[in-house]
Amino acid sequence: NSALNIPNVQIQETDIVIVSVPSYISELEKLINSTSKRIQANYVMWRAIASSVPYLTEALRQRELQYTKFLNGRTERVPRWKECTDLVTQSLSVAVGALYVRKYFPKGAKEKATEIISDIKAEFIDILKGVDWMDNVTRSHALEKANAMVPHVAYPDELLSDKEIEGVFEGVS
Repeated sequence: NSALNIPNVQIQETDIVIVSVPSYISELEKLINSTSKRIQANYVMWRAIASSVPYLTEALRQRELQYTKFLNGRTERVPRWKECTDLVTQSLSVAVGALYVRKYFPKGAKEKATEIISDIKAEFIDILKGVDWMDNVTRSHALEKANAMVPHVAYPDELLSDKEIEGVFEGVS
């Protein structure tokens, strides 16, 4: 569960997890099994430190820049204001998303887009019902799939609910 790093999501032993590249998991397992514990521990510590660099002192951020310059030739750091806004956007993405939607997304636009998508889906289903190049079994499967399609339009409605947003950050101090 902690490997996924998704707040408020718990994966149970009986849950099905879809892995888009299964060979990655088996190759990762081989790598872990063939790598010494010491190297694995060093890697984990390095990742923890590297992810903390934006929060650390200017001197340490300069050292990281030297390393990055050596690694890929980058000679300039992102301006500090950009680092800070990026960190806020990453760590408070739900709240930032809510602010963005509330300020810039026109009222009624989501409903209009949802209506258009619904009309397109209905028309697609009507077309499927009338095609003569599908046999009945194939048509039935196609109609099942079409009816199972769930539109994801614009933003989740929860972004407009202060209660939902506060719930995401419950326990954060």
